[in-house]
Amino acid sequence: MITIRRLNSSTDRKKLKKILSKNNFDDKKEENEVIYLIEENNEVLGVSKLTIWDNIGILKYLIIDKNIRGNNLGDGLLRATLNYCYLNGINKVYYLESDNYLLKKGFEKIDIIDAEDNIKRLINKKTALVCDVPVFFENTCNNGRG
Repeated sequence: MITIRRLNSSTDRKKLKKILSKNNFDDKKEENEVIYLIEENNEVLGVSKLTIWDNIGILKYLIIDKNIRGNNLGDGLLRATLNYCYLNGINKVYYLESDNYLLKKGFEKIDIIDAEDNIKRLINKKTALVCDVPVFFENTCNNGRG
């Protein structure tokens, strides 16, 4: 059975490092981080990380193991991550890079000049992606886009 849950122990931290390494990704622990794991039979299939700043979420990564992509696991992991935001009154989630997958799922590209002031001071790029969390959940599964 596939489960999605928050990271919550040193054993989980080891699992996190393993999947990040396997997928050529590096990360460090941050304050205000929220990490979700998607697992099957105690094997981590994917991971997402969100940091919270001034009631705004910043999606750091959403990774599904490269060997099992295409099975819609990323959608479930993204929804779990954004559901955390929804339940905690975080209405905007930013991703500070460009990403076609997130655009397909409902994130929108914005000019940083149009971003909230507390986001502007965190980044030095001209564009980012943003998700309006309540609107995301008003739409159908997969944001109605396959």
